[in-house]
Parts: sequence; structure tokens; C-alpha cells
Amino acid sequence: MKRLLRLVLATCALATAAISSPVHAGQKEIDSPVPEIGVLAQPFNILTSVNARFVLDANVRNSLDGKDTLQFLLHRRIAARDSFASIAKGEVVPGVSDSFSVAMSRVGRDYAGHLEPIVPIITTEKTSSALSISQDGVYPITIQITDFQTKKILSSVLTFVNRRTLSATTQNLSISPLLRLTAPALLKTDGIIELDDATRESVKRMIAFLGSFTGPVTISISPQIITALGESALPTDQQLFLDLRNQLRRRSIATDTFAPCDPAEFAGLGLQQEFISQMKLGEATLNRFLPGVTIQRNAWVATERLDPDAVALLRDAGITNILLSDNASIDATTELPSSIISHPVGAENKNISVVSHVSDFVGVSSTNNTAEKNGYTVAAEAIVQGDDLVSAAMNPALVHMLISLPIGSIDQFQLMTTATKALSNAPGFTLIDMAASHAVDNTTSAISFGPAPDKWNTSRVPSIQSARTELNAVTSMLSEDDARRYTWAYLLGVGASPSLENANAYISALRKQLRATRQSVTVTTPAVLNLSSRNGSIRIQIRNGSAENLTVRVRFNSAKLSLVNPSRIITLPSGSTTEVVVSATTRTSGQFPVSVWVATPQGNLEVVPLITIRAKVTAIAGFGQFVSISFLLILLAWWWSHRRSARRDQREATTVSEQ
Repeated sequence: MKRLLRLVLATCALATAAISSPVHAGQKEIDSPVPEIGVLAQPFNILTSVNARFVLDANVRNSLDGKDTLQFLLHRRIAARDSFASIAKGEVVPGVSDSFSVAMSRVGRDYAGHLEPIVPIITTEKTSSALSISQDGVYPITIQITDFQTKKILSSVLTFVNRRTLSATTQNLSISPLLRLTAPALLKTDGIIELDDATRESVKRMIAFLGSFTGPVTISISPQIITALGESALPTDQQLFLDLRNQLRRRSIATDTFAPCDPAEFAGLGLQQEFISQMKLGEATLNRFLPGVTIQRNAWVATERLDPDAVALLRDAGITNILLSDNASIDATTELPSSIISHPVGAENKNISVVSHVSDFVGVSSTNNTAEKNGYTVAAEAIVQGDDLVSAAMNPALVHMLISLPIGSIDQFQLMTTATKALSNAPGFTLIDMAASHAVDNTTSAISFGPAPDKWNTSRVPSIQSARTELNAVTSMLSEDDARRYTWAYLLGVGASPSLENANAYISALRKQLRATRQSVTVTTPAVLNLSSRNGSIRIQIRNGSAENLTVRVRFNSAKLSLVNPSRIITLPSGSTTEVVVSATTRTSGQFPVSVWVATPQGNLEVVPLITIRAKVTAIAGFGQFVSISFLLILLAWWWSHRRSARRDQREATTVSEQ
């Protein structure tokens, strides 16, 4: 019994000691996952021997001991992009070719407590305590913190560096990040457009990027965002707009539709002309708000799957440079690697260049580490892709690598910034604006897009077509500076976009405004007009009850009356009545119908329903006048003859009586 009691007491004492004793970093659970060291800054392009400075977040669960070790393990050079993906995902661990270690007590820290180790890197054969990288290529480096007692890894991370010898770099490959800003429907159905907070933050990040990086990049910004900024009454938005415009004036921007439009769907629905109208609206919007900014109107950034009909539509819209992003290259096949510039299949497309984006970057999908580390990973993978193309004897002049990365969040923005700056300093790569024109011909590699779907949902086609017809007609009633010209076009732009679930609401709101504008015009005229002479006038009164001037076409028609200038364009001042006078000539008397039609200046869309009035002509015709005058002359002659006879008889009677 005493032995059992002593055993229980001993067990309790051990448990208490385990709870109360301080835990060293080396006493971690073996099975727990190893935390990742956060990479905040690092050298990327290694051109010569250097004391490289890293900025790291140790990310350990407990405090570090000064005797713990910070290790840098240099792995073998990456041979190809397929190998890169396997290594970056942790599926393959390459062999270690060199290493460098330093005690934690000798590692400096910044004001935020981040580690700032200095790692000597030499570009010759190893002769000292340093990492030796003598051959050109992309190298993985594992950074890890090791417990000095147990030798267990406390935290670790895999990153990459790019070793290059300037004198040995002969290729010159074109590469460019694609900065694309899109937004949900910022335009409301009442025509008011407002910037949402998420889009505003994206604009701020783009301005910051363009301000910190002066090299050429490829830019696409939705005209809807530009409009929301340009029309905002908020001082902060107005300043953002000015800052963005100033940055864009040093570069160019690809054209775009006001709201997202899929050329394949528009072609499949038979709405080719509507798509071209949306292209013109987007370009006009960019030119309106961004004077002094070069608009690359021949460049189209495709984000949806393309097919041959879509390519034909883009060609008809004047597009000669297609940049494939996101899902645009689904089902597409190329004769050469996708990073080689190409043209769509078909002799009619030999002058259209196609630049495909480099897809499936490992660093983009990674969320386990810092945006900076993932940016270095993207840059390293792009460089390995370029090395693969050079090794395959591809013509460097035809290599065009487009890197399409989202920048919607702060991490995505930082990733793009890090990758772009790393690539801009990489020997053998030149950053260009991919939206600029590229020379291609029938000798260039061809790209074939998959066939169009067999069926499209055509339920919305009639409403879009009717809205377009009515919009074009009613817009011709407005003055050139009337803001409704833009508001109505924007409503149709959003309403025609297939990306919105409530697109029909925009079509309905637009047609309601168009109908109200036409109904503000009324005509006042008597049911019967009396014309008492051969040449008379027909008068009507047209009232414009709206707050803006409106222009209409007024047309008079009569089978019996000869009208002077029966069809005319008239501007109706706002809130007033305008009298319209038309000269009329007739040869006969009677009542004749006169039709009055008020329509839009263009399109002849009815503004006021057809009005029929009666013109009552009481004037005598020409032959009747001749007969009447002749009869009057005869009557006068008879009267004169009768009067003379009477006077003669009177004189004769007087003479007889005197005798």
C-alpha cells in the first residue's frame, strides 16, 4: 500500500513539474507541422558576389535561444518549369549543394523584431564560409531555424534566387505584368454611378504601384471605374482620379467596353453590332475622362473563352492585338509553346497578334506565406519558363510572356509589385507594354480556338435590340452636351452585359427614361383649320414639358394641299410652347385631311401619335373667279346700258312736255 502511495505521489510530482517547467523551443511536439518563416525581403537577382540581406519573420511558437541556428540550404539548380512546380509545392525536395549557418545570437533585428541576417553569397567556386552559386540558373534556398539541443526544425521556408552572369546573357525575352482593374456594377438603375470601397482601395494600390515603378507594364481599367472616379463629388475620389490620370499619362491603356462583354456570347447571339457599339462607348469614355492618355484601341484583353466567331467579331471591331488572360485560352491549341506570339488560324487573321498569359503560377495560389515571398516565387517561375523556351531553340524575338495576376487585395498587390520589380532587374528579360501593336504575318505560329457552343440563351436578345433602337432614336433629341447621352448609354452597356444577374432591370430603367422623354412632348391644334384664301398657313403648337431642350422632326402631309417645307427639324426650348407654321396652297375648295407626325430626328421613332386635322378651304377656285367676274361685268354693262336708256327716255319726255 505504501509503495502504491509513493508511486501516485511521484506521478503527480512529475506532472506538476512538467506543467510548471519553462518550455524551450526545442521541446516541441514532433508531429506538429513546422511553421513557415515569413520572407519580407530578400535578394533575388544575384549578379556578383554579395553580402545578401534578408528580412524574415521567425514565426516560432516560443522564444528563441541565442544558441539556436539559422540555416540557409542551397539546393541544386532547377532544370525545367515542371520541376519547379514540384519543388515549390513541396512534392520534391532537391539535393543540397551548399549551406550557410549562423547562431541566432549573431542575427540582427529591425525595429519590429524581424530577423535581418546577412548571408555572404559568392559567384565563384566555394573558398570560404558562404553560399557558392557559380552557374547561371534559378536555385531554391531553404531557410530554417534549428533547435541547438534537439536539432529539430522550429520553422522553415523555401524561396528562390536567380543567378545570372551579365556577360553570358544573350537572350532578350519580352515580358510584362498585366494590371487589370475591374469592378461589379457601379452604375445603379437610376443612372447614378458610385465607387465602392473595395474598388477604391484597388485604385489606390494601382496608383501606388505605378508611382513606385517607372517601367512599362500592360494596363487595363474598366471605363466604369474611370467614370465613377471622374464624376465623383468626393474630394478624396477627385484626388485619386487626378493621381491615376497623371500616372497613366506616362503609359498607355488598353481599350475596353464600359461593362464586361463577352465577344463569344455577343457573336453567338447575333449581337455583333451591339458589341461594336459597346466598344465605341468604352473608348469614348476613356478618351473623355483621360485626355493626354494613350488609348490602345486596337488591343483587347480577353478574359472569357474565345472561339472563331469571337475572333471574327473582334477583327470587325478593329482589334489587331488580343491579350489572353484568365479563361480566354480554354480549348485553344498552338503550334508552338503558348508564350510564343501567334495569330488566329485563317488567312483573314494573319495580321492579328495573340499574346497568351503564363498560367498556373505556383506562387499565385499559395496563401501560406507572405505576399513578398510568393512574388519572388512567381518571378522565379517566369524566369524558368523563359529558360525553357531558350533551351528549346525558340526565337527570343517571338517570346512574349504575359503575367496576369489579380490585384484586388493588398496581398495580391504586394505579390504583383514584388514579382514585377524582381523581373525588371532580371538580365535577359525586357519589360514591355503588351497592349502596343506587334508585327505578325502568315509565317507566325498559329493558334486555334475551340468551336462555339451549339446553343446560346437568346431570351434577352429582343429586349437588347429594342432598347438599342429606341436609345439611338431618342438620343438624337438631346443637345450635344446633355449628360443623358452618357447615362443612357451606360445603362444599356450594363444591361447588355451577360455578367449581371439583374441586367434586365437596367434595360427596363433605360426604356422608362426614354419613354418619359418622348412623352414630355405634346401637340396642341384645333380639329378644323379654316383657310379662306388660295394661299394660307397651317399652325400647330408643340410643347416641351421637360427641363432640357429637345429636338424633334415635324412632318406635315396632305394629298390635296401643296405644303412648303412639310418636314423640318425643330428645337423645342425647355418648359415652353413653340408654334410651327407651314404655308399651304390649294386650287379647290372643301375639307381636306392633314396629317401631323412628330418623331425623333434620327430613326423616325414616334414622339407624338399621328394627328389628323381637317383643313376647310372656302376660297373660290380660278375658273369660278373667271365666271363670276364675267357675270359681274355683264351685270355692270346691263346696268350701265339700262341707266343710259332710262336717262335718255327721261330727257325725251321732258322735251315733249315743253313743247
